[in-house]
Amino acid sequence: MNGRADLTDYLQKAPSAPGVYVMKGAEGEVLYVGKAKNLKARLRAYISQTDNRPMIPFLVSRTERIDFIVTATEKEAYLLEYNLIKKHKPRYNILFRDDKAYFHLRLDPHDLFPRFQLVRRPRRDHARYFGPYPSGKQARETLKFLHTIFPLRTCRDVEMKNRSRPCLEYEIGRCVAPCVGLIDASSYRELVKESLAFMEGKADYVLGELEKKMREAAKEERFEDAALLRDRIWAIKSTLEKQTVYFHDHLNRDVFGLYREGHLSQISVIFLREGRVIGQRSFATIISDMDSPEILSQFISLYYGEKKEIPDEIVIPMPVPERELLAEWITAKKGKKVRLIFPRQGPGKELIQLALTNARHSLREGKTETKKEESLLRLAKLIGMPSAPERIECYDISHLGGSNAVGSQVTFFRGEPLKEAYRRYRIRIHPGQDDYAMMYEVLTRRLKRGPTPEPNLIIVDGGKGHLSVAQAALKDMGKEGIFAMALAKGEKKGEEHLFLPHRKDPLFLSRHREVLLLLVRIRDEAHRFAITYTRKKKEQAVLLSELDQLVGEKRKRALLTHFKGVDEIRQASLATLMQVKGIGRKTAEKIRQYFNGGQND
Repeated sequence: MNGRADLTDYLQKAPSAPGVYVMKGAEGEVLYVGKAKNLKARLRAYISQTDNRPMIPFLVSRTERIDFIVTATEKEAYLLEYNLIKKHKPRYNILFRDDKAYFHLRLDPHDLFPRFQLVRRPRRDHARYFGPYPSGKQARETLKFLHTIFPLRTCRDVEMKNRSRPCLEYEIGRCVAPCVGLIDASSYRELVKESLAFMEGKADYVLGELEKKMREAAKEERFEDAALLRDRIWAIKSTLEKQTVYFHDHLNRDVFGLYREGHLSQISVIFLREGRVIGQRSFATIISDMDSPEILSQFISLYYGEKKEIPDEIVIPMPVPERELLAEWITAKKGKKVRLIFPRQGPGKELIQLALTNARHSLREGKTETKKEESLLRLAKLIGMPSAPERIECYDISHLGGSNAVGSQVTFFRGEPLKEAYRRYRIRIHPGQDDYAMMYEVLTRRLKRGPTPEPNLIIVDGGKGHLSVAQAALKDMGKEGIFAMALAKGEKKGEEHLFLPHRKDPLFLSRHREVLLLLVRIRDEAHRFAITYTRKKKEQAVLLSELDQLVGEKRKRALLTHFKGVDEIRQASLATLMQVKGIGRKTAEKIRQYFNGGQND
């Protein structure tokens, strides 16, 4: 293992105390930041390989220096690790990226006439906040419903002060018009109290109060008021019937799910507020060979390090390292007890399965249209294109030791496969194992085609040499305005190198994960398409060779003229074979027996 002898010196210097270690590469770049209860013991496990996580040998082999920072407690180590990861964004740590600010509903009870309003980020003030709502549409629908059953004002303070008559909201029954004195402050305050109780999950209390007021209004023959109260009661009851209550303790919870395929991990979280599910959110795909518990632990610490709103309980799908310490650190941030639990049955387990399903769907179904556009824009910025490439074509060459050589072209339009534009090429004029010559042939044949829409970007599977071939083909065909690049796998698992024109060294895509996922998906599709064609050609060649053993050249030509290919001959019935000129019953039976394991019709 490269670097092990050098790291032994650091082992002797490592303190037997809690703290943070910073692993650096040859140029001083921060590769990884970790925390430990005992720094010396952690480093010894790394060097002796008793830490059997698959990423450790890979990480140690690239480490040239280790810095130690001792802390007084493990909790301080958590905080320091979080700050250093946020500052340095190390290549081999889990990086949390979530540029989306969630919607919240805000009401300040200290206002004379409070109102609900949508806000992006809660502030440290005396207002009440409800949420988060991952979807803006969901938050607006909730606000609209609130105004239907609790007609608080919707206007801003300035608008309210300058009103001389009620607005349209009053006319349609969604405001009680405090602006013109149609309700006194005491009655309005009672309406606010009911709305807050409803948002806190105390629907039974609210219904009881409303039913009491409705009976009083009916007794006093205020039938119009009684009808309004009846409609509010009905609206609340119908809404409650649609909501699934998982917990009756009215606590706020976040439920995490993690789904993994190879070195790709997807995390989703379900938000419960007052015991009810209000939404879910999936995050950027994580590319890492870390163990799943380690990925989840790092993600949770970074996630709540960024968030001001922390729930009462965090539900996780698996035990994570130092769970109690993590819960203690999050508790310190919230200023109130936070439980980190791993349920094995009951509602919590059911919600974990739901979060897992969301994570699986998010990873397998890919990004939303917005995320696809963002990935294409980031790709354009990375390679110097003036705008996002709308049409991308990727090329690959496949052969078996020089034989059955084929080229494949896959087309992606706005980030999605355009399968009707896929093409396969039989290599004609360059037999042998000259990949460069074969790539040149495929590209020039493609660029000769008539009115077919031209790509904005061409990707070739290979390295710098393949990129040079692509540039030569574009130049010779007068298409130098088309951008070209090459994508090659690195020496280590998960590494990808991007080769660009006029750039000596390749770009490493590990820091550009959205672009990496997009390009790998396109390249792998081109590779799959090429391999499938190569195998089909090989199978056809083998079958044709076998056909030579069954019939002579004249009958073979007759069979291939009558049928579209060897596959149809293999599947043809005895009667169908006998329809071919020159094929009698005896020959037809011989063909059927050969291709059907000795069985006849």
